[in-house]
Amino acid sequence: MPRLDHVAFETVRVTEEERAELKRRVDEDGVYWEERDHEIAKGVFFRDPDGRELEAITYTSGEDPRRP
Repeated sequence: MPRLDHVAFETVRVTEEERAELKRRVDEDGVYWEERDHEIAKGVFFRDPDGRELEAITYTSGEDPRRP
């Protein structure tokens, strides 16, 4: 049976300042986060209170280039 690895939500047209604010707010709440560069996008990964991994993803071009 397939399992859910993580849930991603797209942050559209987010500035670097807004991404920094997201990371600052997660830090303030004492939540560990990790940023990953996917080349076509940057993702900020963290866990919700129930342990599910979440990703706030921002595509560098503004849109997912894999979608038609």
